[in-house]
Amino acid sequence: MLAAAPGPWRSCLGSADWELIRHSPCPVLLTRREEATYANVLVAVDPLHAHDRTASLDDQLVGLARALCAPAGRIRLLHCHLPAEYVPLRAPGAQPVTLFPGHGHSLEDHRAAVQGLADRHGIAAADVCLEAADPREAIPEQVAREGIDLVVMGWVARSRLQRLLVGSTADAVLGRLACDVALVRPPAA
Repeated sequence: MLAAAPGPWRSCLGSADWELIRHSPCPVLLTRREEATYANVLVAVDPLHAHDRTASLDDQLVGLARALCAPAGRIRLLHCHLPAEYVPLRAPGAQPVTLFPGHGHSLEDHRAAVQGLADRHGIAAADVCLEAADPREAIPEQVAREGIDLVVMGWVARSRLQRLLVGSTADAVLGRLACDVALVRPPAA
């Protein structure tokens, strides 16, 4: 657990904190509170990791959210997907590039995957949000709109080149969130 002053997490963390987050084999909770239960939890999920090492990450995220959520609290799932037409660096009319994961899946594939995750964990359909948006924008917007006090999300380690080309959603979101955040790395391969 790391504690910091008010403001977005990105500005509060030092290089040692970032190394802990990047290499910690267990979840890391960034908090500013004394109590460890939350009334309003948002879990950022990506349930279309069908066959890679992050396939079980969403179940871990929901499990951690359940452990940290107050008994009468509410857990919401947010799954963002970017349709091919939203991808930058693509000429009009060009075929979607495979560099960006999630493309090639229909809206119905996304809907079924996130609803399947919700069903497995007993989360009501009213608490499932599917957005055609960049998660770096949608997560902070949902936090502000819904009064979220904890965001649970994955932290997928990438090489420097991958971070340059694809970016790090968690890194970008931490730069905009002042609420508590729990970061979970996928299991080692």
